[in-house]
Amino acid sequence: MARRQASRDRLEQAAADVTLNARQERLVARISDLYRAAGFRPPSRLEASRMLGVSPHAVDAAIEMARAAGQLCLAPGDIVFHAQAVEDARRLATAEIEAAGGLSPSRFREVLGTSRKYAIPMLELLDALGITCRKGDLRVLAESRADAGAATRQCPP
Repeated sequence: MARRQASRDRLEQAAADVTLNARQERLVARISDLYRAAGFRPPSRLEASRMLGVSPHAVDAAIEMARAAGQLCLAPGDIVFHAQAVEDARRLATAEIEAAGGLSPSRFREVLGTSRKYAIPMLELLDALGITCRKGDLRVLAESRADAGAATRQCPP
C-alpha cells in the first residue's frame, strides 16, 4: 500500500509539472466527463480503464492530472469523485444538517441516492474539507466552515 501511495505521489508531482499533449488532454477530459456523469456512484480506477479502453496506468496518470486541475477529488478508500459531485454533496449535506440539526450516514446515503460504499467516503471527504465534522453518530456543520462553499477549498492531497 505504501508503494502504491509513493507511486501516486510521483504521478501527482508529474501531473503538476507536465504540459499535456493533445492526446493526454483528451484522456483527461474523458476521465473528467466519466466521473462527472457517474455522480455519487463513481467507477473504480480499473472500471474506468475498462470503460475507456485504456491502460490502468493511463487512467491513474489522467486522474492525477485532473486532480491537479481541481476537476477530481480523492476520498478515503481510493474513491474518486468529480468536483461537481463533491459540491452537490456539500449543498445537500448542509441543507439536511440545517433542517434536522445533524446528518446520519444512512440519511446521507438516502439523500445522495447511493450506497454506503460511496456515502461514507464522501462524508469523510466533507469532514476533511472542513465542511462537516463527526459528533457521535451524526455529522454536523463544522464551526470553521466558510459559507462560500467547497468551491473555495481544494480537495485534500
